[in-house]
Amino acid sequence: MQTAALEYSGGGITPGAVAGQQAYLLQKSEKELILTPAPFIAAETATLNLARIPGWEKVDRLRLTACDGDGKPIGSAVATPADGMCKLAVDGKAFRYRITRQ
Repeated sequence: MQTAALEYSGGGITPGAVAGQQAYLLQKSEKELILTPAPFIAAETATLNLARIPGWEKVDRLRLTACDGDGKPIGSAVATPADGMCKLAVDGKAFRYRITRQ
């Protein structure tokens, strides 16, 4: 399922903006991306394909903020996408991840 502002990835290899073995919900806006495991099942590395997200294709630095169920930050890191791809370690400690331009 996909709209301009929302994308669901059912896990496995998908042609969308999110790839991982588990399912994810990606909320997309000009300001930020919100990645939520749907639901969290196991730790893995999810890959965001920024070329598939309008307005995010040329971003060269990202702030990845892990948030709890209330949206409060519990940790953050800066990431540099390689070839338009950004890898994100999903470990079950965060309820969702807020991704913004750095």
